[in-house]
Amino acid sequence: ALAPRWIQNGTLHTVRNQQRELSRQRQRRARQVLGHLHPVANEDGFHLWLPLPASLPVNPSDVAVFLRNHGISAVSSAAFCTDNNPPQAMRMCLGGPVGLRELEQRLNLLRDVLQENVNFTMI
Repeated sequence: ALAPRWIQNGTLHTVRNQQRELSRQRQRRARQVLGHLHPVANEDGFHLWLPLPASLPVNPSDVAVFLRNHGISAVSSAAFCTDNNPPQAMRMCLGGPVGLRELEQRLNLLRDVLQENVNFTMI
């Protein structure tokens, strides 16, 4: 009974537009911080695909674990691979209960540790 009412009174349209704007804000923030890594995403989505530079001696699974330990949901490219040759990349979730400021802090942390060539297995 709730859904038809929301459709009729415009609430569904309003909520959808609010979610799209939130997603776009988060995607913009991610591009500002990680743009040099050329993330791939739909601006209306809460996920992005983050290629990791081939020059970095990192395992995407280790980076994903690091991110999860720091409050960012991430999954290694191996989880999406249909062969034994996953790309040097990962999928990150930009949604969740954290605000934009906290998301930006976490993205800055990722950018900084990638630039420093940190050994993720040692963190």
